Amino acid sequence: MKSRGGHSTWRKIVYGGVLALAIIALLAMRPGSESRDVGEFLPREIRGEANRVVKEIVEESHAINSKIDHIVSLPDNEFLFIVSRSSARDERIVKDLAKGHCYLRFPSGPRPIAARIVDNLRGDGGRRMIRCRAIDQQLPLQSPLVATAQIQSSDGKITLGSRGRSLELVNWNRIVFAALAREEDLVLFTKGIFSVKKETPPKRARCVFYTDNGVAVTYTRVLGLAQEIIRCEYPPGQGRSRGSLVSVVPGEGTGGDAAAPSVAVYGGAAREGQSARPRHLLCACTMVHNAAKFLREWMLYHSRLGIEKFVLYDNNSEDGLEEAAAELRNRDGLAVEIVPWPWIKSQEAGFSHCAASRRDECQWMAFVDVDEFLFPKLWLHSGAKSTNATGTVGSSPLARAIAAATRNRSQMVGQISFHCRDFGPSGQATHPTAGVTQGYTCRVVKEQRHKSLVRLEAVDRGLVNVVHHFTLGQRYATARMPSWKGVVNHYKFQAWDEFKQKFERRVSAYVSDWKEERNIKSQDRTPGLGSKADKPADWERRFCEVQDTGLRDYILKTMASPDKLELPWQS
Repeated sequence: MKSRGGHSTWRKIVYGGVLALAIIALLAMRPGSESRDVGEFLPREIRGEANRVVKEIVEESHAINSKIDHIVSLPDNEFLFIVSRSSARDERIVKDLAKGHCYLRFPSGPRPIAARIVDNLRGDGGRRMIRCRAIDQQLPLQSPLVATAQIQSSDGKITLGSRGRSLELVNWNRIVFAALAREEDLVLFTKGIFSVKKETPPKRARCVFYTDNGVAVTYTRVLGLAQEIIRCEYPPGQGRSRGSLVSVVPGEGTGGDAAAPSVAVYGGAAREGQSARPRHLLCACTMVHNAAKFLREWMLYHSRLGIEKFVLYDNNSEDGLEEAAAELRNRDGLAVEIVPWPWIKSQEAGFSHCAASRRDECQWMAFVDVDEFLFPKLWLHSGAKSTNATGTVGSSPLARAIAAATRNRSQMVGQISFHCRDFGPSGQATHPTAGVTQGYTCRVVKEQRHKSLVRLEAVDRGLVNVVHHFTLGQRYATARMPSWKGVVNHYKFQAWDEFKQKFERRVSAYVSDWKEERNIKSQDRTPGLGSKADKPADWERRFCEVQDTGLRDYILKTMASPDKLELPWQS
């Protein structure tokens, strides 16, 4: 008994020491450090027990054992960590990683690069996307670049890592970044691999599907490519599991026989075909970057015209977009959905994704920006009046405009195009307190490029779009709305502090950023400004050739409170 009890006491002492050393080792695993076998600190006889204790503590605290699958290098010294599907299911990861820090350790680097978390996004395939911005260091310039990765919440409770593996940093300007399953094909959204204006038959390109552990197992035909969209044939039997990686082998150029870098996952079986009429007659889709302050005016006005749902592709906003959308849902009863879209200069791909993914939900989609307001003048005062903020489906102004534009046509109408009228600063030095429709009332005479309402079933399978209008299938035609019936008011040239934000980055893949000395005469540019965001002395008086108060007066008459003349977005 004595020896047995003494042996038991000895084991307790040893295990107590193991536990203490395990905790010390855990505390030593600071952000940016490599994960180490705790046993290397201990005598060989008790290493196994020490590692078991550490593993239990780690799994209980969620310190490690979660996986970062990819690192994407973005402009402005940012990078995107894509967290595995199994880890992303954990609600604590979603909640606790709202704030914290990210770390990259390079094999030849003197110390890890530290960055703060600026976004925690919902990704495709059930993954999470953690966007980080380096604090005071620049990413190394050598290529290819590999690093181990780590993310830690501000309270230290959650740490995600690459499990000691070195991951290649995928550059945002050459990547397969998203995949969308349709009944007839799998659509890949890419950057910097192909760029053709019209759908082109592929030469040697192939799509490649991977197993869960990254082994290429199936190659299929490329059915077509247009702009930066690739349509893939499905694998035989569609046997790949949900969440498996998919890419493309270009088959031409330098490295043409190697698969392009990809973070896109294949979502399993194709969606079923459209079995019923879409539940919404009209939705709106746009891409936003730090536009939260404009949403309420834009959405409340357009909901009155008959738009039933708003789909916002969030291009790295940091101004409270989620909170603004939640208020519009809870306070105003609007249907608002945010689609995280961190991919730079990819507006056309975002609109193609929206058109393809919303076909079963929306019959018509308005592709307009948040500084653009549809103004169907002829149908504003006729027919049944709206009884609430969203209007009555079928009797709303836009519903009547669609009915009129598609009636008595020899060919089915798949798209209705409106000309744009560009408004200037109109004497405003700051953002108008009553909103853009009230403060900007002077415009240029010449009408500009058009924006569209699109029947989603009419969009050509190649999903090509330019300046908010789409290439249509052969059965469909575009109807152009005469300006006396309806236009788009484009509040393009606003007060300087708002307008100069356009110099940060343009969202289109096919226009130059305004800071670049390229395509200075492009219609996307502002006449007389060049490539520097220097305010002209007469800015407030520019782009003012004719007073136009039509939309302002309509909104005041129909939406202002009778006692205070206050508009809904001012309260």
